[in-house]
Amino acid sequence: MAPKFPNVTVKLVGQDGNVFSVMGRVSDAMRKVGVSQADIKAYEESIFKAKSYEDALCITMETVNCR
Repeated sequence: MAPKFPNVTVKLVGQDGNVFSVMGRVSDAMRKVGVSQADIKAYEESIFKAKSYEDALCITMETVNCR
């Protein structure tokens, strides 16, 4: 299944794995390609509501391309 924003790619491998670091990189990448502030906020809120780290990563992978 393709992510919601297929034009956004974020490198996760070899980076700080802290969930807030991941969220920050994804949010920054979304801003750089012109994703609306409302969509960025919705992504961030879904991360805050995630039940686990794995859930947060799944949400991220459903939102943007991860490598």
